[in-house]
Amino acid sequence: MRNKPFSVHILVSDGDPDGIRVIEQPNWSGTGVAFPCAFWENVRDRGLCEAAGVYILVSESTDLGGLPLIVIGGGAPLEESIAREMDNPEPWTWGVAFTSGNDSLGPTHIRRIVTDLWRRAACFGRCRVKGGADAPDAPVTQREDVEVGGFMDEMLRLMPLLGMHFFTHPKKKHAPA
Repeated sequence: MRNKPFSVHILVSDGDPDGIRVIEQPNWSGTGVAFPCAFWENVRDRGLCEAAGVYILVSESTDLGGLPLIVIGGGAPLEESIAREMDNPEPWTWGVAFTSGNDSLGPTHIRRIVTDLWRRAACFGRCRVKGGADAPDAPVTQREDVEVGGFMDEMLRLMPLLGMHFFTHPKKKHAPA
C-alpha cells in the first residue's frame, strides 16, 4: 500500500532544530512535542503537556545490547507523569509527548495507547523498553476503539518527523545501482 501525502505544522520554538519542536496536523485534535530532556522545565513552563496524553522518553545509553532504552507512559495531566519519570535516576536524553486538545483521552484510552506502543516496540526490536505494559487490553467500546486507533495512527505517522523510529519496521536500504 502506498503512503498518502499529508501536511503538518512544526514550530521550532527556540530556533534550534534539535530543541523543542511542537508538531500539529490540520484536522487532528492532537499535538506532539519533541524535546531534549535538558529542556523539560521549558516544556513544562510553556504548558505543552498540561492535557491528557502519552509520552516516550529515550536514553541513548546502549550499555545492554547496543539498543537505546525507552519508557512509555501516560497520564492526565501528562506533565505530572513525565515529571515523576524525570525524577528517576535513568539518564533520559530526549522525549516525545502527544496530548489531545479536546480532552478526548481518558485513563482507559491512555492505557490502551501505552499498551499498544509497548507491544509495537517489543515486536520491532529497535529498542529496549523499561518496565512493561504487557497487560490485557483496556476495555473500550467499539466507537472508542476506532477513535483511539485513529489517534494512535496519527501519532505513528508523525513520530518519524520527530526522530522517533521505535514503533515501525526499519526501512529497507536500496542497493546502489
